[in-house]
This record gives sequence, C-alpha cells and structure tokens, in this order.
Amino acid sequence: MTRKIISHPIAPIFCLLLFVFSAHVAAEELVWSDEFNGVTLDLQKWDKPEYNRRGNDNGPDGWWLREDSFLDGQGNLVIRARKIANRNSDNDPFDYSTGAIRSIGKFEQKFGKFEIRCRLPRQPGWWVAFWLFSPGVGNVDGSGEDGTEIDIFEGFGWTDHMQHALHWDGYGDAHQSIGKSHTMEGIRDGYHTFTLEWYENIYLFFIDGVESWRTDAGGVSKVPAYVKITAELSTESWAINSGWANDPATATYPDSFLVDYVRVYKLDNTICTRPEPNDHIAYRKTAASSSQKSTRYSARRAVDGNITTRWESEAGAPQWLSIDLAESYRIDKVVLSWAALFGTEYKIEVAEGADGPWIECLHITDNTGRGAVSHEFPVQTGRFIRMYGITSIDSTGFSLSEMAVYGEKDTRVKEGKGNDTSPTSPLLLQNYPNPFNTGTVIRYAVPGDFVQLTIHNLSGQHIATLVNEVQTQGHYAVTWDAGDCSSGIYIARLRSGHHVMYKKLIIQK
Repeated sequence: MTRKIISHPIAPIFCLLLFVFSAHVAAEELVWSDEFNGVTLDLQKWDKPEYNRRGNDNGPDGWWLREDSFLDGQGNLVIRARKIANRNSDNDPFDYSTGAIRSIGKFEQKFGKFEIRCRLPRQPGWWVAFWLFSPGVGNVDGSGEDGTEIDIFEGFGWTDHMQHALHWDGYGDAHQSIGKSHTMEGIRDGYHTFTLEWYENIYLFFIDGVESWRTDAGGVSKVPAYVKITAELSTESWAINSGWANDPATATYPDSFLVDYVRVYKLDNTICTRPEPNDHIAYRKTAASSSQKSTRYSARRAVDGNITTRWESEAGAPQWLSIDLAESYRIDKVVLSWAALFGTEYKIEVAEGADGPWIECLHITDNTGRGAVSHEFPVQTGRFIRMYGITSIDSTGFSLSEMAVYGEKDTRVKEGKGNDTSPTSPLLLQNYPNPFNTGTVIRYAVPGDFVQLTIHNLSGQHIATLVNEVQTQGHYAVTWDAGDCSSGIYIARLRSGHHVMYKKLIIQK
C-alpha cells in the first residue's frame, strides 16, 4: 500500500547521497527511444528508404518500400514482407518487397547500450536485422576503429538460427568480418530482447538479458553510428539456400516482423569491467535434477556456460535442479537464464548436504518470462544450492539454460562457527522485478531497530512510505504498488538506526 505526498523537503545529506547515486545510475540513462505507440511512424526519428535493395538479373528483385514499414496501432512497428507486381522492365513475373527504417541524419551515438524487443517472422525467404552503421565502414585500412557495421542480431523466418556479426574494411576484396551464431529453440515464439553494450574496449551482445558473445575483433569502433531496423529478401542463389534465408517461393506472404520498442542508453563508464559470464562458482560444477527430458537436456547443461544448451525436465511439477559447489560458500546472488519453459513460481534454497535440510533464500511467485533473471538475497551458507520449481508456464516441465551462482568461500564452516543467517547489520537488496510496470518486491534485512523504507524520485521528492516502525532482527519483504507513478527512475531509501542505503528502481510502462 502506498501513500502519495505532493512534496517533501529532504535533508542536505540525503541530497548529497542522491546526487552521488544519480551519477552512478547514469550508466543506464535513457537518451533515445521509440515505443512505436500510435498509428504513424515518428519521422523526426526515422527515415524510410525506398529502392531496389536486392536486384537479381535472373529472377524477382527484392525492394525496400516505404509502405512496408508502419505502425499497427497496438504498440508495434511492423516490417512486412510480401509479393508485389514487377516494378521495373526486366520482365520478371513479380517482385518482392520488405520494409526498413533508419535514424540516419536524425540520431547517432558512439558507445552505449542499444536494445530492441521484437517478435521474429515465421515464413522462409527473408531475414531481419537490428544493426548500427557508420560511413567509415567503407574505409579500408585494416581496422574497424574508424567504422564498423555492428549487427546486433540477424534472424530468419524459417529457422531458430540467429547470429551477431561485425563487418569492416568495406564490402569489396578487403572486407573483413566475424560472427557468432546461435540456434535457440523457440526463439521465433513470442517477443525477445536483443542487446548490445558498446564500450571503448569491447562489444557485449545479449539475448533476453543473457550474454551471448563478447569480442573486440577489428578494433572496437570509435565513431558514432546510426540505428537500422530492416528486413531483406533476395532470390539469388546465395540467399535461398538452407545456409541463409531459404526460398521465398515456398513462403505464404505477407509475413511480419514486429518490434515493440527500441531503446538507447548512455554509458557513464565506457570502459567495460564486467567479468566473463562464466566467472561464477557454479560453472562446470556437478549438477543433478529431479528429472530430465533426455540425455541431451541433462542437468549439466545448466552449468556449461553455453546459453544455446539447457536443462529440461520431464512434464509435471515440482521439479528441481541442484548444484554441488564442492565446498561451502556464502551465497548472495543467483542468475537464472530461463528457456521457453520458464518457472513462474520457484524457490532458491541452499544446504550443506545433498539431501538437505534446505534453507530458503527466496521464494519467487510472479516470474513472467524467459531470459536472465537476477536474484539477490541476504547471505546464506551451503555447499549445495538448488532451484526448486513449483509451477512453470507450461505443464510440460521446466527448462533452464544456465544457473549462475555468486558468493565467497565460507571459512567460518571450517572453523566450526556454523551458519549464522541472522543479520547483524542492515542490508537493502535490489527489488524484483526491475524494471517493472506496476508492482515490485523490495527485500531487506535489519538487525533490529527503528526502520524506515521510503521511495523518492530523482528530484528528491518523497513518493511513498512503505515501512515506518520498529522491527525485530530478521529478513523482510514489502511490495510497492506503483500503479499511479509514471515511467522513470526512482530511489528506494532504507534507514535502520544510523545506517542509510539506496537502490535504483525503474518503472517502464
């Protein structure tokens, strides 16, 4: 339950801390976006090219036409593929057309986070892409630092195969490129996010929030690039085989590529210090499960560091996946990379023995999608950790691409001091989900004191008081109903005794 205050003066020390915190959260400052609301594409942001994009002297051409990029009035950009009448004098019986939009001359950025949420097409014969481009790509000098085509993703209508790619040194004989391919079952079902974090020293690529590739090939580009969302169709032999887009003659058109949003963020720190994705304590450790669909989907697939593999259980619930960390650890974070059969309700539990007793770290009741979900919680100690799945999105079971676990070795166990889970100092954890739409859960721990948990906007205005009472030593969770609040960044402020701490909360509507 929330209490709205029109305005509230804040203490100078809070202003200072809020300023420092705001400087930190600028790492994800939204600087440009399109949610594709309404019925007309915003031409202040986008250009719509129109020309014969994929000509063919021996068959139908593939055009870019402006009328094949439009909004559907339901919050989506539609990029359409279709068969059209022949548009030139080459005597082809027909041609094809697709759509494309680009921010050329309207927006460009060097470094940052670039993200799209979209639903891939279903018919063969064409491919779609979200990419960045700068004119320097044509420079032939052995380096991509003066311009690189960055294909954040390329996907297809006929296969679950997709790829990331880089191109530099032009498109002639000196052309250089590198790519990373993935085949992800179910990637054409529903909406997915594809993200690039472009730093000065490296490119990081993500699928549904899970890192899928990192590279500095060619030398990371140091020049601004503009955004492109495109579809293409070619009837030439290189394109219609099973190695690329497949044959449009077998398709039923029209077909559509739907885009929910594009968002670009500024990076406050343009040097990447993020550890390798497999730098966690569960990587390649021994894993077991309640069941497995087949040996192809065994428990070890969830700790192999490969997001294109997965553990998948048999049908039914509950199901669990357990990891033997080989030693006792003080664990405070788990990242679950859910595949198509994601858990909607589940627990994270730890134990010193394979058969328990199991100690609950957290209990999630409202997970809403596949992809990476990060969970932080008060430190719990154990050698074994498990995901205990209670319900999933589908009665056919659970599927988990990766379970990453973070913590430090527990030397206290060796000294015989036991497993102390009672908090001796306050701790404010990251809310979940985050970002969120209307409701989120904030978890915290206190040693026993007067506790005040409040919400503020970035101007320092008080938005809500969630807790304002004396609480005994323990772990707590409170839900903030932010249904009346607009999209943006908010600050959760926990005060316990003389301790004050903050967390960033993001509302996206």
